[in-house]
Amino acid sequence: LRAAKKQLFETMEIEINSEVVQRIISSPDLEEEDRLTRMRSLEKFMAYIDKRIWYLYFIIYQTSLKDEIKKSFADMIALYLDRTKLAAHLSNLLMEFIQNAEKAHLERIIISHNMATKSEIDKYLKNSENRKWVIEEAKRKNQMLELSWNMNSERSGVGNTYKLQIAISNYGLIDEKTRASLATKMKSDASEISVANFYQDSGDADKLGAGLGLLYISYLEDICKKEGIKFFCTIFPEPSKEKTTVKIEIGL
Repeated sequence: LRAAKKQLFETMEIEINSEVVQRIISSPDLEEEDRLTRMRSLEKFMAYIDKRIWYLYFIIYQTSLKDEIKKSFADMIALYLDRTKLAAHLSNLLMEFIQNAEKAHLERIIISHNMATKSEIDKYLKNSENRKWVIEEAKRKNQMLELSWNMNSERSGVGNTYKLQIAISNYGLIDEKTRASLATKMKSDASEISVANFYQDSGDADKLGAGLGLLYISYLEDICKKEGIKFFCTIFPEPSKEKTTVKIEIGL
């Protein structure tokens, strides 16, 4: 049916997409980053809508209820995007941390082998053979980027609550200034430092995706505060090993 009525199905999808985009753009409560995130998520979500749902939509679309079903369907998708905003910003934050942690991780190996200077790292890694060598060297030394997550159930006085924990660990160069700052903070903060606080204090917006990462952290904090969800993003540095772990914790 979809193949036989290809143009009609494409028209229905375009109409729904336009309806939802219009809701996103015209919403006075959304910040620009939220709008962009939802519009990026929309295409992927549309692609995953079950064919059986599209079939039912197709049947009703051809009746006098066409406008009503279009509005209701667009409302449901817009509501879904609103309810998944936490997941959308969390995935953006994770990717930003992972990409920057990987770069710091590989940078350490390149510089330790005198393969390139710090200012030449990006150019060096653009070469596929160079990148392949660095990754193999990391494997040989058993120093890989580590990503772990778990969902824990905790019993409270009013039932069970769930805690999502995600950890990203990487090796990376830590200069003396950063090492000294970390050591001071670790003494006063019991070896656990807020990612936002540390990078805002140090003025370094490049390490571990702190620049864009801090932006996503602020969005997540705002969303979690509105929904009554506990959110923590902390850094556990090990200066002697030149290793850093970022932990994200969300209480659901």
